[in-house]
Amino acid sequence: MPFGRDDIEPDKPDKNGRTPLRRAAKKGREGVVKILLGLEGVNPDKPDNGGQTALLQPQESATPRAT
Repeated sequence: MPFGRDDIEPDKPDKNGRTPLRRAAKKGREGVVKILLGLEGVNPDKPDNGGQTALLQPQESATPRAT
C-alpha cells in the first residue's frame, strides 16, 4: 500500500502502456524515479505498447541520471 493508501497503483499503465516510472524517467525526474523504484510491485522492465521500458527511456532522451 504505497503512501498509506490502497487506491494508488504505482505500476498501472496509461492507455499507451506507459507506467508512472516510464513517464518520470522520460522527463528526467530522478527523485520520482527513486521513489517509484523503492515501491513494491513497480517493474522497471515493463514495456509500453511500443516496447519501450523505463530503463531504455532515459538513454534515448539523454537523461541517464534518471536510471
